[in-house]
Amino acid sequence: MANLAERLYDALSEDGAVANSKWSRVAIGIAVLVLASIPLSLQLDSAGEVSLLGGDRSIYRMLADIVIFGLLVIGAGLVLRWHESRTYRSPRVLLLLATLALSTIWIMQALSLWFPEITAFILPIPVAAMLATLLVSARSGLLMGVISVNSAALIGLAEGTTVVGILVWSLFGVAAASLMTQRHALFKSAGMLSLAGLMAALLQALSTGAPLTSAILSAGHGAIGGVLTVVLAYGSRPFLEKAFGITTDVSLMELTDPAHPLLRELALKAPGTYSHSMMTGNLAETAAQVIGARPLLARAGAYYHDVGKIKRPDFFVENQASGPNPHESRLPSLSALIITAHVREGVELARSHRLPLEVVDIIQQHHGTSLVTYFYNKATEGDAPVLEADFRYDGQTPRSREAALVMLADCAEAVAKTVKKPTPARIEAAVRRVMEVKMADGQLMDSQLTLADVEAVVQVYSKMLSCAYHSRNDYYEPRAVRFEYADKSFEPSRT
Repeated sequence: MANLAERLYDALSEDGAVANSKWSRVAIGIAVLVLASIPLSLQLDSAGEVSLLGGDRSIYRMLADIVIFGLLVIGAGLVLRWHESRTYRSPRVLLLLATLALSTIWIMQALSLWFPEITAFILPIPVAAMLATLLVSARSGLLMGVISVNSAALIGLAEGTTVVGILVWSLFGVAAASLMTQRHALFKSAGMLSLAGLMAALLQALSTGAPLTSAILSAGHGAIGGVLTVVLAYGSRPFLEKAFGITTDVSLMELTDPAHPLLRELALKAPGTYSHSMMTGNLAETAAQVIGARPLLARAGAYYHDVGKIKRPDFFVENQASGPNPHESRLPSLSALIITAHVREGVELARSHRLPLEVVDIIQQHHGTSLVTYFYNKATEGDAPVLEADFRYDGQTPRSREAALVMLADCAEAVAKTVKKPTPARIEAAVRRVMEVKMADGQLMDSQLTLADVEAVVQVYSKMLSCAYHSRNDYYEPRAVRFEYADKSFEPSRT
């Protein structure tokens, strides 16, 4: 089952078979329109029974509603294509957004048919906008909010100023979703959305001339709807993450907790690697903030990128301290196999601990197809022919900016430790040389990093590493000083 899920994930990824098909997005759009046309066609007839083309609506009005929804889907697709290209390239994310849109219209129509007197503000209409914000982006959340509000209007659940009120409520839903990156902010999000629902419902009722008692009742509905929205959004998030292979900042925050079992095992069995990973995480996260990538994903990927070294910690120099080097008694080719195996073993450990697929990708890609230079050079010193491919990692080159940042941070942190008599200029020169080698070797070709991004990363890494590995003054034992007044020896002089 796991292998099937991974193959499906690969097919639906940005470079998968489905994504490369120009008709996949068209098929998703058509499926959304067809499935949405069913609830748009359902109405209560004069006997109170649910039927197609029932009620007072004519077939022309029904067709008009379906066409309007179709135009809404096309418009949303164009917005994603031109302004959210990464979302548009990922069929998994498009399927998620389609699921949210369809779930919203089906649930709203079902509730409106079962409870004809129900008011729009007691329904968790902004939940789709909040989930899209949490799982994809704020721009996708705004788009989902527009779709939800229009769907409510098309099925007759909202009209006039109610549409405006729900739209305002959905906008606050997108804003509240940004506060839900940590559990302790859940009550703040619920309070914000409840207050927004209360005010929107109250003002909408008053704008229609409703009595004050009815307006207060509507305000109560809005407050209840706000709480329901936050509870549903937060509760359904983990299931949608697993179903569509999407990682949110909430999950990434949990992964970066030092108490995570895999991080604790890394700290115990490979303390040098753990320390290196923490520093790599600081570097990658800061660089991600500067270039506009996902900081938490970069940090989480860096924390776990070397977990494969748990299997054989003594074969990696940062864990050897003053002990023997086991590579001295082995052939360079065997040493290269041991070194490169930590990527594959790290992927296996990550999957066994059910880490998010995006973090697993970073583990698999953080060395790309780089050359294990030390052992390759050592092998070439002999007389036997050496095949360069035998000394390269067999992973993938970085396919995201976050994976590339982890790769560069990994190398920059390691090379900074080798600088003798470190100064800011020497550390920057070493970091820049590492970047140039990776670029010349084609490791960043698929990473979506621009030259401007690389230069910004050089500056960030150089500055941080210069602060971490600068030279220090020697520490001396304090001199033995005799005091004329022994009872005053521990009191500072204020004169």
